[in-house]
This record gives sequence, structure tokens and C-alpha cells, in this order.
Amino acid sequence: MAAETEKRCGDCAFWRTPKCSYSSSKKGDRACSDFYPRPGDKKKPKKLYKDSGTASAERFEAIYYNENPAFLICNGKSFSIAESVRVNEETFYPKEARQIPYEPYGYFEAEVPNREELFQKV
Repeated sequence: MAAETEKRCGDCAFWRTPKCSYSSSKKGDRACSDFYPRPGDKKKPKKLYKDSGTASAERFEAIYYNENPAFLICNGKSFSIAESVRVNEETFYPKEARQIPYEPYGYFEAEVPNREELFQKV
């Protein structure tokens, strides 16, 4: 019976259609006896995405690593790569390139060039 009280008019496939019993109902109103769940409207957990942030003493930012979205994580002393991060008991995934508000960049391990090498490359 507890599951019945969780049903709301706005979750019904007939809401605001000619088949709706309560045409003046609001989305948050309790469902009627003719309630019919929307097809394909399953309550699967929604993935949460971030492009940057902090988790405890670590900072993270969305990058591309091996042509896949990942997080570059800095703990102040070293860097690491992760597919997801946990912040306040929630798991976040990196945004895709089209979702990041700037040109995405990648990460690769290599020796850092000195000033002269960098000047020659530019």
C-alpha cells in the first residue's frame, strides 16, 4: 500500500490526455485509481556529470585520456587519472567534450620540455 501513495498524477501515461479522469489535476497530485505508468519510465539512477571540482583535499578536472573522458586528479603532490570521483557519497562522471564550456585537452606522460625546447616548438 505504501507504493500506491508514491504514485503521482504527473507520472501517469494518461495525464493531461482525453483519457485522464482528473483533467484539472496537477503533476504532484496523488494518482487516481486509473493510474497507468508511463512506458519506459523506469526509475533508474541518473548519472551525474561534472567538469571540475574538489573532493576532500583533492582537485579534479575533466580531460581526455586515451581518447576517453576521464578525471585528472591532483592531491597537491601528484596527479592521477580516474573514470569517476566520489563527492559527498555521490559518484560523478566526466563530461563529454561537447558538454565542457571550453576546448578539452588531453593528458599524456612525457618529460616536460625546458624553456629553450619550448621556445623552439612555438
